[in-house]
Amino acid sequence: MIRDEREELPFPVTGAELLLGGKCFDEPSEDIIFISPSVRRERECVKRLFLRGAVACSDMELFFSEKPENVFAVTGSDGKSTTSALIGRIFSTSGKEAYVCGNFGLPLSPLSEKRGAYFVTELSSFMLRYAKPRSRRALITNITPNHLNWHKDFEEYKESKKNVLKNGQERVFSFDCQNSRELINEFGAYALFSVSTPFRELKKEIKAEVYCTLENGVLLKNGEPVIEREKIPLVGIHNVKNALAAICMTDGFCSVADLRCALSSFTGLEHRCKTVYEKDGVRYYDSSIDSSPERTRATLAAFDRPVTVILGGKDKGLDYAPLAEALPCCAVAVILCGENAERLAEFISEKRIPCPVFFADNYIEAVTVARSIGCDTVLSPASTSFDRFSNFEERGREFLKSILEVYK
Repeated sequence: MIRDEREELPFPVTGAELLLGGKCFDEPSEDIIFISPSVRRERECVKRLFLRGAVACSDMELFFSEKPENVFAVTGSDGKSTTSALIGRIFSTSGKEAYVCGNFGLPLSPLSEKRGAYFVTELSSFMLRYAKPRSRRALITNITPNHLNWHKDFEEYKESKKNVLKNGQERVFSFDCQNSRELINEFGAYALFSVSTPFRELKKEIKAEVYCTLENGVLLKNGEPVIEREKIPLVGIHNVKNALAAICMTDGFCSVADLRCALSSFTGLEHRCKTVYEKDGVRYYDSSIDSSPERTRATLAAFDRPVTVILGGKDKGLDYAPLAEALPCCAVAVILCGENAERLAEFISEKRIPCPVFFADNYIEAVTVARSIGCDTVLSPASTSFDRFSNFEERGREFLKSILEVYK
């Protein structure tokens, strides 16, 4: 049986009874109801289902009920998918059977029978709101305001992220993130990573087994060189942080040679500041994953030249303040395309950000404007995709499709 609040599903279903719209919360005949992570269980209509005898479960809870070993849990506001993929690549390079799964990658529960494997589990704040999963090692990449249209407030969001640490045997933290650093006294640190504080200072500041740092263009582990930054294909200081986090998470399970091989061959994930088109020396970058102003700030910081920035989507209830820092540094122009275009325009005007602003009804119009400007262009929406698309992947594909249409 499938229960969904939508009146119609966007995909065909056969062999299952459907309870849609108002019937979604009809009295259950099921013993167990698997709940999507996006559904808040505190809702009265949801609670009534379980008062009638059904048991709540999820893909994640089913997986962890089997008490899997070698779980390397990853969460954070930014970078968790790239970091998870890097960890998986390092494990695979070292000859281990590794699966990247959870919020990114494979579904969790079908992997329960994979005994002896390594599970790199990306866990969202939605998933962690209702669970405290056990892990061999747990990482918080960073904590910045996010998903405040779902969480009650930032405090609840932070508490959800903390749940990844409560049953983690060893914990890994970013020293560069204040909200993450504040958790070290409470949980203790197995490993720390930083791009701004050198190894010797970090070691004096906080006790840990492992310190991963960036110094003089080299990524170090406990003061010893691992790989030169220029040999990592990923662009941007945020990706250096992701690489350092992955080194921390795989410490003791692979060699330095494995690290170098994995980090130097990983070119990144789709829709994360990837070059998708180049014509006459002008490049187009798809960073559709950027669903918050903080992610857009990090993406734009990777550019050392002027770019046209395409912003806009569905508002997430977040402060746009990071854009006031990021846009003046590199935006030659801003193109607004999405449900929150007017709000973004008001913000840019209020902050007196010195770049021209254009409006577009769709990405074909946006790319047409960008082509007339003639600079490299990046889609970095700072907003979710749910005003027009089912996910950020679909949004990124539509962006590329529009580029090809304009340049045909």
